[in-house]
Amino acid sequence: MMYLLTSSILFLSAYAVFVLCFKKLTFFKFNRTYLIGTLIFSVLSPLASIPSSLVERSTLYTFTLPALQITDQAARSASMGVADWIMVAYALGVGISFIVFLRSMYQVLSMHKKTNEMEDDGSYLSEGTHAFSFFKHIHIGQNIDSDTRSMIVSHEHVHVEQFHSLDILIYSIARVVFWFNPTIHLALREVRLNHEYLADEKTLSAFGTDYQYTLLNQALDTNVFAMANTFKSESHLKNRIKMMNKQKSKQRSKLAYGLILPLLVGGLWLNACTQDSDVTDPQTTTEINQNASVFSNKSEVDKPAQFVGGQEGMMAYFQEGFTYPEELKADEVQGKVMLEFIVYEDGSLHDVHALKSDDERLDSPAITYVQNMPNWEPAERDGMPVKMKMVLPIQYSMN
Repeated sequence: MMYLLTSSILFLSAYAVFVLCFKKLTFFKFNRTYLIGTLIFSVLSPLASIPSSLVERSTLYTFTLPALQITDQAARSASMGVADWIMVAYALGVGISFIVFLRSMYQVLSMHKKTNEMEDDGSYLSEGTHAFSFFKHIHIGQNIDSDTRSMIVSHEHVHVEQFHSLDILIYSIARVVFWFNPTIHLALREVRLNHEYLADEKTLSAFGTDYQYTLLNQALDTNVFAMANTFKSESHLKNRIKMMNKQKSKQRSKLAYGLILPLLVGGLWLNACTQDSDVTDPQTTTEINQNASVFSNKSEVDKPAQFVGGQEGMMAYFQEGFTYPEELKADEVQGKVMLEFIVYEDGSLHDVHALKSDDERLDSPAITYVQNMPNWEPAERDGMPVKMKMVLPIQYSMN
């Protein structure tokens, strides 16, 4: 979920910059590159590892885990929490979006099967008044007159030559994964509109104002195909006419694209923050690190030690076998205990003790249970296992 959140924030920022700074400029090729490039950057950058030299971390191998909460109802391990329901909702959304994606692909591909042989102008004719292109195929309805058809085919050839369908396909796949992010849907609309600007610009230079009249006078009962570049779209028509008659942006306006640099830096910084979020703040671990004589003064580990199965696996381990001590329930004792221990190179746990506790009676049950844990996956640096000090907060709660 952290990946989805980080990627969505990055793309939201990039889309906001586009709307505020670039949308009204007539540098359509730049805008196309920006819309595709920022999407790819937003999707891939959270997956990349930030070099250790760029990220300031604790100077010793100390790692604080998220707190575990032990309640009187801990045995109900089968119940679903909020995070589980969120994942179910996300998976359901992905499933629905994928079905919509497949349906859109089927519509376009099935239309191609219904067409006749390719015409001399490179288009495929079929019954109707549709006009669209998908990759190298241009589909024109037979009911469109020949003069109008020549303009439409010229327009659609621009889409084909510049591989506009590839942009739509990339965004459509991203929309399946990030269906919950409204900016993906808004940006796809801008991608389509920018494609029309590019095609209109080239077609207008060939046919002049007659091309604009063709757009305005068309009364096509046009089918809209989600995966294709459709010649006539009512929602885009007004913007296309305005953009064709708009004065070209001055060359100095390209300086606005310099905003991409701070956007990239900000994205890398956010990525570094999310990658570093599991590492303890050096200010909060200075005292602990000074006493950690088993460690050398190296900057970081490549992979922290973890319970087999990660945080979810450790939570399941506690829910499965840890019961709230009866003597603590009788006295209504609750609070937090901070356990500290060392995970050795072989994954075994040593020196388990309470670092800090709200009530010393909380210490013993938690220490005993942690001591009986199976071996962990050891920390790694440069491909070799290393020792690592862990801090595990455990919250006892009667609620």
